[in-house]
Amino acid sequence: MLAQRGGKLVNRTVAGCLLIALAGAAGAGCAEPGNSDKEPGQRVEWLGRKAARVRSIDLADDDFADLEPLARAVGDARIILLGEASHGDGATFLAKGRLIRFLHQRLGSDVLVWESGFYECDKAAEALAAGVSWREAFGKAVLPIWANSEQCRPVMEYVQATQQTDRPITLAGLGWYVSDQTKLFDDLIAFFEAVDPTWPSPDQRQALASIQTMLDTRGDRSRPPKPIEPPELVQLRALADLLDRDSAGRVSAMHGRRRIGFMRRVLENLEAYVVYLNSPPTRGGADDNPLGMIEGHNAVFLASEYFPNRKLIVWAHNGHLTRGSSQIEELESKFRINQTIAAGQHIHNDLGDGVYSIMFITHNGQTGLWWNEPAELPAPPVGSLEDLMHRVGLEHGFVDLRSLPRDHWLRSRLIAHPLAHRPMRADWSRVYDGVFFIDTMSPSTSADPDD
Repeated sequence: MLAQRGGKLVNRTVAGCLLIALAGAAGAGCAEPGNSDKEPGQRVEWLGRKAARVRSIDLADDDFADLEPLARAVGDARIILLGEASHGDGATFLAKGRLIRFLHQRLGSDVLVWESGFYECDKAAEALAAGVSWREAFGKAVLPIWANSEQCRPVMEYVQATQQTDRPITLAGLGWYVSDQTKLFDDLIAFFEAVDPTWPSPDQRQALASIQTMLDTRGDRSRPPKPIEPPELVQLRALADLLDRDSAGRVSAMHGRRRIGFMRRVLENLEAYVVYLNSPPTRGGADDNPLGMIEGHNAVFLASEYFPNRKLIVWAHNGHLTRGSSQIEELESKFRINQTIAAGQHIHNDLGDGVYSIMFITHNGQTGLWWNEPAELPAPPVGSLEDLMHRVGLEHGFVDLRSLPRDHWLRSRLIAHPLAHRPMRADWSRVYDGVFFIDTMSPSTSADPDD
């Protein structure tokens, strides 16, 4: 289903992705006793010497000397996680675009994994390779918060341009999102029919049709007060079992093990999404974050099995990329992030130091989804990470947290605002590996000039 927003049609699947961002994109700052900087001058002086000054967030700027400290920090990591404090942070989108060009050209990262549909992005990758325009490919796969943002346009154009080079960027997806115009169900049937025209069975075909209807009407359905086990799941699991057994090797002979693994993940994503839609509304927390588990497992599958010899970049919200979140103290919001196991934790559990995660934070300015009026960001409290980096005079900067000594002050509990720009306190080196700072945020704006 589609919901009207500011004259544009926005897929309802965005709702889950916006949970953190919309809950408080302009939350007030909070000065907490005991966290104000006891020796702000020394900390500001240290940041002035050690923080890498990033000259530009313009993707067209290909003088990458200012980003070399980031390359040294990332090292040999195969998967780099790029966050954002909210989905309305236009300047962050621009910055991530330049980093993607840098990581692609300097470090050879050539798989871009977006916080969007696992299957849809794979189809978009095929379309881009076949010469389809970035606007059509991204528009059918990437959630509208990014696909329709003017600040994401440079990176989408860049991804298309790389298709004509000897190292094209391949698009991939992180989440279980299924678009309203998906070809997933037709493609699933065709996948099995290619092996045996009697596959899927009549019951399995009926189950797929029923699930498609369920997804088509998800915006009009209320979540049940108690979990429901839809009978369609039995047939969905039976299809997965066909792939698991494949005793005669018929499926392997037709499609190959790599594609079978991908379609197995597609079925797992679909099953998890159906379970989610037939479960009570959640309040967040570790037991209520199935998307985090799915995203994490999808990322690990992509890195370990689907693209085993390539380097990946993940584009997602800061909140999806956390690890060690149990020690985060929320000073205003009630996201229960400290009870949540996000994708970042699952990814780090499996890939360890092969992962490098970067949180994006800002000091001032405006944020706003492209269909909304922007909101002014309040001044962060004295002694917060944003306050200290602002006092350095950084327009844009990067700090590597991974290489710091254990007793470094940046490994103490500091206030920062990485989730929906709300104040939280943590040892951020236990949550992310690096920090990218943007002094003045600008909002996301529509890529459609008539909007």
